Amino acid sequence: MRKTPVVLGTLSVIFGSLVGAWSLLAFFIGPMMHKLADVTKNLPGQGELQAAQMEVATKQLEGQHGYMMASATVFLIMSALLAVIGVGLYRRRAWSRRAALYWSVVGLVELVANIVFQVTWLQPRQRAIQDAVYATHNVVPPFQLGSGAQTGMLAAGMLLYAAFPVVLLILLGRRSAEHDFNPPTPAA
Repeated sequence: MRKTPVVLGTLSVIFGSLVGAWSLLAFFIGPMMHKLADVTKNLPGQGELQAAQMEVATKQLEGQHGYMMASATVFLIMSALLAVIGVGLYRRRAWSRRAALYWSVVGLVELVANIVFQVTWLQPRQRAIQDAVYATHNVVPPFQLGSGAQTGMLAAGMLLYAAFPVVLLILLGRRSAEHDFNPPTPAA
């Protein structure tokens, strides 16, 4: 038997735990940003541009609050499932191979849906908020990323998330991978 299930199981538990912990932060970003905005308002030397930039960040965060909560919840659930699947892979349970394959497909579909949603709805909304706030403050931001650059950065980030599901599909999707798992025990 190859060590593939044990290695993939270990990686699944690690990745599931890390992404799950990172996803939990999304639930606290909004309140933290409001506290940061309150603190920075009272700092000496804050110009109109800095105030506008903080207002843009705060309003963009408020505008995408529902998306962030939904996305964080999905990532948290997917991470917990990956950790459970990882334990099964580590123990060479036959069910975990199939579960990992399903998880990978669902994960890739979710990533594609996430990219489409962000490019078609979220980024234009963020840009509109940014433009409105800067116009209200009558300032011009010193630097802005174009939509193409934002989409490129988003795609690059999502490719990192897609790497592990693709590896799972390739390594566990082979017919020979069936032999790397313990057969299910018959019911007595």
